[in-house]
Amino acid sequence: MSIPRTSSNNLTVLDYPLNIGNQVANGEHYMMIDSFESLNAISTGSTKKSSIALYIPPNALKTGFTANYEGIAGAAEKANIGTAFQTAGLGEAAIQGLIGAINTGTKIGANIADKTGFLSAGAGLAVNNHIALVYRGPGEFRTHDFTFDFWPKSPAEASRVETIIKDFQNGMLPRMAGKTVSSRRLSEPFFKSPRHYKITFYSGGSKNTKIFEIRTSVINNMSVNYDPEGIVSFHEDG
Repeated sequence: MSIPRTSSNNLTVLDYPLNIGNQVANGEHYMMIDSFESLNAISTGSTKKSSIALYIPPNALKTGFTANYEGIAGAAEKANIGTAFQTAGLGEAAIQGLIGAINTGTKIGANIADKTGFLSAGAGLAVNNHIALVYRGPGEFRTHDFTFDFWPKSPAEASRVETIIKDFQNGMLPRMAGKTVSSRRLSEPFFKSPRHYKITFYSGGSKNTKIFEIRTSVINNMSVNYDPEGIVSFHEDG
């Protein structure tokens, strides 16, 4: 893994640092970033475009989960009615229709009675609009931020870093869904979706199953700083 390779199916294999292969043989932890040609929003093709082995940067092993809940008035009433219908063996569509009709009738009757003071004055009751949290599904997609510091000590390492950056750039940007144009004008009516990525953490030569797993991902933001320390420095070849 010391030099970039291109196989017969145009798979690009890259790594940084250049001696990561020797480190892996000694049990070093690293991450593998594989990119694939995407078919559509939910399907990843089988065509792998690149495999990039990189060291695990600091503060990279963080993940989080969110869930969407919504406050619903009269949730206790709805829950009791729904449970009764389920016990009776009604289908989901029938349950939803009946709950809607009953809730509408119940609310109208309760509102009329409450406005006339019948419930509060005559019976000593008030409409209970008990609010409860109702689960609406998972939250937003998880995001993972990786900040890699590249300090090439030789032209060979500088060339490797340049190739890695260009591969990420090519992978996150779309392709034109038509004929290739000689200029850089956006002359086609559609874009093809950028690549999908699969990120895997390894311990030596084996997948590390002790930490979280990252599902198929996309790159939605990338920035490169060629002057992180405020000192401009170049090799002889630029």
